[in-house]
Amino acid sequence: MTVTYQVAGGGHLDIDFTMTGPPNDRVMNSQHKKDTGTYSFTAEADGRYNYCFSNEMSTVTGKTVSFNVHGVMYVEDDGHTAPIEKEIRALSAALEDVKDEQEYIVVRERLHRDSEHLLSPLYLPLRK
Repeated sequence: MTVTYQVAGGGHLDIDFTMTGPPNDRVMNSQHKKDTGTYSFTAEADGRYNYCFSNEMSTVTGKTVSFNVHGVMYVEDDGHTAPIEKEIRALSAALEDVKDEQEYIVVRERLHRDSEHLLSPLYLPLRK
């Protein structure tokens, strides 16, 4: 499973991220004051896995966070899987990767466009 996130607006564009899982909701990953992040893992135990975005360090400014959660479900090959089915599964996984990357690029482009719009008045030409 992979969780990818990006802060698209608000304050200093930073947020805290925590991933917990079994047994006993142990902390698997913790990232503090990041504008983007990715965490990937292979589940080694059955149970509930939780991800949390926190803005506690910034009580004044709200944040806009874009995130994507995706995973791969592994199905054992029992020897009766047709080669075309294997190829279809591989193409499906590759297409999901392309889709996820495209969503990430759209968010980054929007973020940079908004930043440029806000900063453009700061770069006025000097007059003699």
